[in-house]
Amino acid sequence: MEYYNNYALEYSEKTLPIDMSEQYDRFLRTLPKNGFILDAGCGSGRDALYFLKKGYQVDAFDASEEMARLAGELTGLTVKCMRFQDFKPHPIYDGIWASASLLHVPFEELHDVLTVLRQSLKPGGTLYCSFKYGIHDSVDSLGRHFTNRTCETLDKDLVNAGFTGRRSITIEHSTTPEGTLQEWVSALAIAP
Repeated sequence: MEYYNNYALEYSEKTLPIDMSEQYDRFLRTLPKNGFILDAGCGSGRDALYFLKKGYQVDAFDASEEMARLAGELTGLTVKCMRFQDFKPHPIYDGIWASASLLHVPFEELHDVLTVLRQSLKPGGTLYCSFKYGIHDSVDSLGRHFTNRTCETLDKDLVNAGFTGRRSITIEHSTTPEGTLQEWVSALAIAP
């Protein structure tokens, strides 16, 4: 989290303009109107703000103190500073949005984290998550560690965490905040 604490403002400025409308639409179509969303690993607060403006109730947390502070300023929410590994399950959410955030959870801890997220969804609730596409984990030039997934490994992760119902896994392409082309694997998974 050192990178995100040290470069929170710069990172926020780079990520706020990214167009996520296609991902938002796919996710929100699965939720009840004015439902309750958890923005898990909320970063700048860009997505939480979008959901708030669309009339949803939103909780948010981020592992970086500085990112949580900036997200709180942007959204007006009380954004908790916590890691995924410290989040306790509460089956109150219609949707959990984990965009490019679970990829910082070490692979050996990912199963437990996904299980807790599933347990935090109401029956029929939706998890959206995205990871950098890759067979092997990686560390970028900024020293950030990434747990990378493929369509097959992410699907297996979700099933093992109890997402045994409908799942949709897709490949997406975008430009990272650092300006490089990136292939992503994203999933919508419905809790039983």
